[in-house]
Amino acid sequence: MRLWIAEKPDAGRQIAKALGGGHNGNGHIKLSNGDVVTWAIGHLLESYMPQDYNEEYKKWDLDHLPILPERFLRKPEKSKAGQLNTIVRLVKQAREVVIATDAGREGEFIAWSILDHAGWKGPCLRFWTSSLNESHLKKAVHQLIDDAEKKPLYVAARIRSSMDWADGINWSRYYNLRSGNYGDAPLSLGRVQTATLAILVDRDEEIDNFNPSPYYELKATMDVPQGKLELMHAPPEDKRITDAAEAQDIARRTQGVPTNLKVAKKPKTFSPPPPFSLPELQMTASSRWGWSAKKTLDVLQQLYEKGAVTYPRTDSGYLTEEMIDDMPKHLGALRQQPKFSEMAAIDPVIRKKIFDSKKVEDHHGIIPTEEYVDISKLGPEAENLFEVIARRFVAALMPDAQGSTTSISAIIDGVLFKTSGTIISVPGWKAVWDDKPDEEEKNGDEEDTNRVLPPVEDGQATRATKVDVLNKMTRPPPHFTEGTLLKAMMAAGSKNDDKEIRDLLSNGGLGTQATRQDILEKLKKRTFAVLKGKKFLSTPRAREFIKIIREDGNRLADVVATANLERELREIEKDPSSALRIWTRYTQTLVGEISQLKAGPAPRKLTPAPRKGRGGSPAKGKGKRKYAPAKGGPKKKAARG
Repeated sequence: MRLWIAEKPDAGRQIAKALGGGHNGNGHIKLSNGDVVTWAIGHLLESYMPQDYNEEYKKWDLDHLPILPERFLRKPEKSKAGQLNTIVRLVKQAREVVIATDAGREGEFIAWSILDHAGWKGPCLRFWTSSLNESHLKKAVHQLIDDAEKKPLYVAARIRSSMDWADGINWSRYYNLRSGNYGDAPLSLGRVQTATLAILVDRDEEIDNFNPSPYYELKATMDVPQGKLELMHAPPEDKRITDAAEAQDIARRTQGVPTNLKVAKKPKTFSPPPPFSLPELQMTASSRWGWSAKKTLDVLQQLYEKGAVTYPRTDSGYLTEEMIDDMPKHLGALRQQPKFSEMAAIDPVIRKKIFDSKKVEDHHGIIPTEEYVDISKLGPEAENLFEVIARRFVAALMPDAQGSTTSISAIIDGVLFKTSGTIISVPGWKAVWDDKPDEEEKNGDEEDTNRVLPPVEDGQATRATKVDVLNKMTRPPPHFTEGTLLKAMMAAGSKNDDKEIRDLLSNGGLGTQATRQDILEKLKKRTFAVLKGKKFLSTPRAREFIKIIREDGNRLADVVATANLERELREIEKDPSSALRIWTRYTQTLVGEISQLKAGPAPRKLTPAPRKGRGGSPAKGKGKRKYAPAKGGPKKKAARG
């Protein structure tokens, strides 16, 4: 028997259908040829907690740190034990296994965690695809590869999991014991969680500490026969006019002085953006509807499991070159949707800027599948999300938008005044997709490039009948929303001076598509962040905590920790035998870090988290706080991330 193991039930059912279908069993489908398709439900096993290794670790004690098991073990998740038992039973009957979990490190980790638990030692093939639509699956099930090609991903994922466990358990216990107060809400640290919190805290503190300062720009109004023309003198940030007297002097010197206009008209082509990546889609949903990152992924997962869109957890919006021939099929399925029947009736334009396999890691951009799915039956939220995905996809296959830009400038007494505008003459892809940034995402004094300009001529003589001094104030950066914080997580390290650091973080920055929204939820749960409208804000407790761990020199508050880890994971993927050396080096570092801090003075205590009763008011003696480090440890395990 050949056993296929998918990552989730719906994926398993669709793979079984692509293989010809069969009879439903308990947690599996038996195919007509005797082979079986089964499925995980995400991770079926979870990491041991410290007390699972040693009963004495139930008590939180500095003397126990660092806790580093000789071998990291995993145990069945109680709520999923039935499905795990089903897979183990089937594995013992199989002659060959096909791993059909999601393509990537995490999918490989899910599958091999189960196979190791079941004691599998036999041959293993790999099913590798980014789409669950029927026609794509029918081809992919016959294009299996030897899993030996992908198994190094499992080795890397397992090392990453062990390091994150060790960091999360040890640093969470350390700071709860040394900085937590008796009875206070538990603290948690983690490589991704803590670095993300540091990014959030830094932005909020930058805003709070921002001191606005005045600067000046000038507007020259010229009455020309063709109408009124306004030109601006707005120097770049590093050359802004900060002296009022200087601004007034420029206005005096330039008003009424003859000059000649310089007019430059250029045709301009506007190419469409690629389809959505998950972070871009989460930012769009946050901007348009105020959705949390988690809600966007939940609705998107629903669309994916119904076969309406391709794999959701992708950092790339690009498509592969192999997909070019399938575009008419995707558009054909979309034309069956009444809302998109006209929009999708196009001959696809193929661009290298869209179809670039080099920019696709494990998964391509999110697009509608080749199969018709009645979206109206999935609810209004799914309909709204599908519409933006469909519009962005169709736009990527439409002709370029055409237009022209006009820039008008004049030099008056050595001072440059200018303006510009853009006219779209052929809408092209812009007819179906508005790519303007959301207003709340903008910051600073951005030049309006869409103003209507009078049809003046190059060299035309004129003079400024009036020059006004405009009073301006510098502005801080905007507060993060959930969408823009996700973007910052993805871009973490992109401005680092070290080119290697930028490269190591270029494939996603902090976290993965499977974890980023969970990190934001965790920050809220730990009273480190709150939502106020669309603003995602750090709490005073979070700022205090980041200050404490930075005073300790803790590496978890720096995105470079993730860059260093990524360097090591890439090395393991190329040479799995390097895993032991990398793990040994990591444990030696952790032991040294914790030993040094334990030997030094204790960090200051963190201000207790506020307790809330009904309506958000402080509770009056109701409920007990669940963390008591001085009395033997918490009743709830600390979260990691």
